[in-house]
Formats: sequence, structure tokens, C-alpha cells
Amino acid sequence: MSTIQSNIGLTLTVDVDLSGTRQFFDSLKYSLQDVSGGIMGTAFSEAGDSYMRGVQSRFDTFKHGGGDWPPLSPKYAARKMKKLGYATLLFYTGDLNLSL
Repeated sequence: MSTIQSNIGLTLTVDVDLSGTRQFFDSLKYSLQDVSGGIMGTAFSEAGDSYMRGVQSRFDTFKHGGGDWPPLSPKYAARKMKKLGYATLLFYTGDLNLSL
């Protein structure tokens, strides 16, 4: 409780109940740590799926050149062509593509 007195004879008393504050912040912290089951979990999951579809589409569209990826250096393209028979961008072992 806090009391403030003015020089004209008025007194203001303020009583703030913060007893539920700790529980509120603990609940908020827990909610932000484990979003898997709630509406935020669904939103994050959908956003992640959308992002990954975009990444996969970008790889599929530009793996033969284009976009803002620089072309392979002539030396690396020749080495890749000799070893693999193709010089596709961002594809050597297939691990990166499969990870998407």
C-alpha cells in the first residue's frame, strides 16, 4: 500500500494486489516454451511447413541456374561434370536436397 499526501490536504492511497503476477508470468513462460499442443504450436508448424515448401521450390526452380545464386566456377563445374556427369547447382551427394 502506498499513500501520497498533497500540500492542500488531499490524501491518495493506492493498494495494488500483485499476488497473481508470479503465477501469470510462470504460466506465460511455460506457454512460450511448449507451444506444440496449442494454437501457437499449430501456427509455428504451419509457418515452418510453408517456409520449407518455399525452400524446396526455390531449389527445384533454380538448381539448373538462375535466381540469385552465382553460377558454379568453371573449375568446380568441370570437376563436378567429370565425377558425376552433371553440374547441377546445390546438388552433389543429394544429402542437402533430401534434408529438405
